[in-house]
Amino acid sequence: MIEDNLHFTYELRDGIAKEKIGYLILRKEKVIDLLNNMKMD
Repeated sequence: MIEDNLHFTYELRDGIAKEKIGYLILRKEKVIDLLNNMKMD
């Protein structure tokens, strides 16, 4: 991740990624905000 932007090298590596890429995508697309707003209503 570079300055809150996703950046992929497309290199394959063994193991599990430490980055929470799914969460980052949801946050970047403002899905997290929408869910939080729904919870408050």
